[in-house]
Amino acid sequence: ACVGRYATTPYTIKKAWVRVYCAEELAFYICNNASLLEEDFFCPALLEWLEEECDLPLTAKRIRSQKRVDDRLETLVRTYLQDIRFVSPQEMDELEKLLQANRSMSGVQKCKIQGDYFLQNKKIVLAQECYQSLLEQLDPETDREMLASVYHNYGVAFAKLFLYEQAGKYFKMAY
Repeated sequence: ACVGRYATTPYTIKKAWVRVYCAEELAFYICNNASLLEEDFFCPALLEWLEEECDLPLTAKRIRSQKRVDDRLETLVRTYLQDIRFVSPQEMDELEKLLQANRSMSGVQKCKIQGDYFLQNKKIVLAQECYQSLLEQLDPETDREMLASVYHNYGVAFAKLFLYEQAGKYFKMAY
């Protein structure tokens, strides 16, 4: 049995193109993809979905109230996960540390993490879009390690599409 109810209309987490149907699926996504979360994750549309589709008006209200007091992502995640009792206090502490560390990441680092997420989850075209964007942003003189990693993963993406010639080109550039 889930907290609230299963939604008839899923909520789409656009950053990862993932659909969730209940509070637990959302919690699972949060816990396993914390590095993809942005400060605006608990947006009005998500809170409305929790309220109406999952029948969790008190949870939505608590998050809205918390946002007025302290709108840091880690605080809102803690409020949500405690409300649906999804993680232990130790797991929550670990997650909170990860979210705090993510706040100091640059946009380039976050884009790389998102590209890697897409690659790992077989969303190859989305991964390629992230890597292409990174290649346009990175400086070959100062970002050599990141650039090598992006070239490598871009090559992997091409290989997964059976485009071995392009894959080889990017593997060579990574080397």
